[in-house]
Amino acid sequence: MFSLQRKGMARPAIALALLGIAVAMPSRAAEFTALGLPGSQLAALSADGCVAAGSISGGEAGFRWNVGAGVQKLDAAISVRALSASGRYVAGSSLDAERREVASYWDADGRLHRLGGAPGVDALSVVSQAFGVTDAAQVVGSLGDAAAAFVWTPADGLRLLPGDGAARAEGVSEDGAVIYGWNEGEDGRRRGALWSAGTRRSLLDREHRAVREIAAASHSARVLLGTLDDARGATAAYRWRADDGVVALPSRSSLQPLHLLSSSEDGRLVVGSAGQGNERRAVIWSADGGLQPLERWLAGRGIALPAGWQFGAATAISADGRRLGGWGLREGRFDSFVLDLGDGRALPKNACAARR
Repeated sequence: MFSLQRKGMARPAIALALLGIAVAMPSRAAEFTALGLPGSQLAALSADGCVAAGSISGGEAGFRWNVGAGVQKLDAAISVRALSASGRYVAGSSLDAERREVASYWDADGRLHRLGGAPGVDALSVVSQAFGVTDAAQVVGSLGDAAAAFVWTPADGLRLLPGDGAARAEGVSEDGAVIYGWNEGEDGRRRGALWSAGTRRSLLDREHRAVREIAAASHSARVLLGTLDDARGATAAYRWRADDGVVALPSRSSLQPLHLLSSSEDGRLVVGSAGQGNERRAVIWSADGGLQPLERWLAGRGIALPAGWQFGAATAISADGRRLGGWGLREGRFDSFVLDLGDGRALPKNACAARR
């Protein structure tokens, strides 16, 4: 863990304080934590930012990291994609006896639970995939090689979600009431879809046009994220909130494609990545600064990240926007990180005490 002291930050004037003169206390410095997991790619944070989860390349393994207790390996994971709001459940994929991909979740003790598939759904290489999970162990994702959206609960088992053509549930709100993702139209294009109370509706912009797939959201799903096609055929991102609808978040960067991967609950901070391959870079969108490379946005706040890293993606942010996580290349290998932003927005030192 590295403490990233802010530039120009003075120590408290203790003598003045003893004289009864009000003195502004300095904010706590930002803290950068390298998880030290070679080959790892962090995929999700709990709502409070105290727990993280992701995949580890080079074998069938995933991880859950706890700010107080360190790393727990998740055996048999070939992909970890989601974490419940409290961090209790992790969701992703493992392989079945026939080496086919199967939607799976891991409980608080790290035990693996495979969900299987559905009768009549073709599954040559992919039986199912999990993309979201709640603290009630409600899991959402897609079935089969051709993709059909599903929801699974301990009480009711696996159920298909209504839709025409291919579909996928990309995530679920922390209370389980809203499932989001995409449904393929007759023209073969993916349209943003929302499922609630057993029905499906399309996500529309202000002109009542369907937008492309919903790829990510805040923990409550009150903020939705996805992509738009601009007039030049390039990809622009969008943010949806009930108050202002679909709002385009254009990128000034030449790096394409742009992926927004997680949002704070107020929608004022959104994290993701731009570019692909060796050119992929972590980005952040803020309400006051637009879309910027993560390092530039942090530098504007007096936070310099440790040397030796190439930050590929900021994949997750806590509900209050105080912590973010992601992955990058460190000494030529993937590794993951969690960053407490400090500056008065920092988590109190005991905020994650219950996790220890």
